[in-house]
Amino acid sequence: MAVIHHEEGMITYLDACRKKAYYAKGVRRYVAKRGFWAVMQASRWPWLH
Repeated sequence: MAVIHHEEGMITYLDACRKKAYYAKGVRRYVAKRGFWAVMQASRWPWLH
């Protein structure tokens, strides 16, 4: 398994919150389309740990 490191520089708390809010929209659509259990199944993927 390969490890990927991302260098994003200095990130502020507000920037991190904005990024989480942006990705939350996608999760909401994913759940609406595939259901909550699909998210639970996807969270078992090793690359999400």
